[in-house]
Amino acid sequence: MNEELVALLQRERDGEALLSVREAARELGVAIETVQKYCRQGHLPARRLRGTGPWRIRRRDLQGFAGRHLQGNDGGTSNTD
Repeated sequence: MNEELVALLQRERDGEALLSVREAARELGVAIETVQKYCRQGHLPARRLRGTGPWRIRRRDLQGFAGRHLQGNDGGTSNTD
């Protein structure tokens, strides 16, 4: 078993599950491309496997991002009067 997989399994066991962009998009209810943009722009903490591989997002980072993102996004119904 390679070291990266062992580390991934350890994080899962410790409650630090890493999600794929697809999984994060599904949980946020947005397109995959939107999550990739959030990652590239640094809005959503994420890392790339092996430097240039697919993005991975810690579940707790996604939950924090969702809380901040959804707090500021009420579908355009905010009252600014």
